[in-house]
Amino acid sequence: MRYKFCGPKLTACTMLLSTMGMVILGVVGLLFWINCTSFAEDLMIEEIDENFKTKMNDRYNELAYNCLIAAGMYALTLIVAIWQYILNRRDGSIIALF
Repeated sequence: MRYKFCGPKLTACTMLLSTMGMVILGVVGLLFWINCTSFAEDLMIEEIDENFKTKMNDRYNELAYNCLIAAGMYALTLIVAIWQYILNRRDGSIIALF
């Protein structure tokens, strides 16, 4: 069955935004994964005590997982957008982008 629910313009926009979101969040997730010091302010650790380094590493890992999960969600959105692009192209309502 065909479930075409996005038009050609929305499909193109969604493909572009999904690709950008995957790239940006993937890079940020990898930077969190390697404990990039540029993101130290984003850790939101309020107290400095003897367990600070452990808390910092745990928070870096948590934020890395969150970014990579969000990048994966953008990948799913891109798959749906590509599916809609194919359906729109079959119906002749969209010109070839590639």
